[in-house]
Amino acid sequence: MRASRALIYVAAGLLSALFLFPLYTLILIAFQPPKYTLIPTYPPLVPKELTLANLVAALSGTAFIDPFLKSVETATLVGLITLALAIPARPRTSLPSSRRLRTRWRPTSA
Repeated sequence: MRASRALIYVAAGLLSALFLFPLYTLILIAFQPPKYTLIPTYPPLVPKELTLANLVAALSGTAFIDPFLKSVETATLVGLITLALAIPARPRTSLPSSRRLRTRWRPTSA
């Protein structure tokens, strides 16, 4: 029993590392010098220097702001349209009143 639980934890740890490694690589590329974003090379696994130059370049100017605002506008409109269509389509079920919830359930005889 103990060995199977340990095996489950090891498998969960390996699976977590498998899914988190690409995220770690993206964060490394975001904070590395621009040579790792322009040239198709992977950054070293342990960073030697961290810089905000990539983030400043990405967030400055209209090349980021205009598409970002259009994405926010589209997401907001899609959410509102979804709510407008989903709320009237909800199932009309009768929920038990609070008085009926306080009483005990008794099976009816058939």
